[in-house]
Amino acid sequence: MKVSVCWFRRDLRLEDNAALYHALKSEHPVVPVFIFDTNILDELEEKSDARVQFIHDVLSDMNEQLHEYGSAMQVYHDTPIKAFRQIVKDYEVATVYTNRDYEPYATQRDQEIEAFLKKEEIGFKTFKDQVIFEKEEVVKDNKEPYTVYTPFSKKWLSELKDFHLKAYPTLKYKKNFHAAKSSRIPALSTLGFKPSEVRIPPRVVHKDIIKTYDRTRDTPSIEGTTRLGIHLRFGTLSVRKLATIAKELNGTYLK
Repeated sequence: MKVSVCWFRRDLRLEDNAALYHALKSEHPVVPVFIFDTNILDELEEKSDARVQFIHDVLSDMNEQLHEYGSAMQVYHDTPIKAFRQIVKDYEVATVYTNRDYEPYATQRDQEIEAFLKKEEIGFKTFKDQVIFEKEEVVKDNKEPYTVYTPFSKKWLSELKDFHLKAYPTLKYKKNFHAAKSSRIPALSTLGFKPSEVRIPPRVVHKDIIKTYDRTRDTPSIEGTTRLGIHLRFGTLSVRKLATIAKELNGTYLK
């Protein structure tokens, strides 16, 4: 049976996820995949790295949610290219769906994976998800990129429409996940790491903080920022959801 693969990276949520939405609407059941990338993990000297702990915890939560839908997260611990060589052995993959990542390593990684999949006659579809606008979408009238923040910010805000903030109704299609037995995420120790004692701020959008953000953000003695950076970094919170709230409550937060 042919399947679609949704490759999660910096978009660790099942709700309002562009790539997952398009995968679930495809004609094939969707296998959710995450790769603990050894190219990245092997470079981390601190083996109680809070980011690894955070990702592990989030994946465990996602996996529990997937169990409710009769599916499970398929986790690989390897380089991405080796992981995909195994994935195409494990499944008859029609198309891989994923959200775009813009960092240099990620760009190179995705080019390598796309080339491999092309040789295997497997599609590779990418989507905008972690940003509201990609770099070519907010430019000067002459199509040159902005080099000064203030005019860029003004243009960004002027281009923002409700369409850009519309959530993807991902879980409307939850019945289209590939059926799989319940399974656990590999233990941290299996990955070569140990638990971190660093406390991660919860994924809670404090609307009162957003309302006063323009007045309190620069005052260290009070809790004047939302502390949601890590959740945006790894996509546990939809940028569209947060931007929608900010647009309603305090335009300064959008900047």
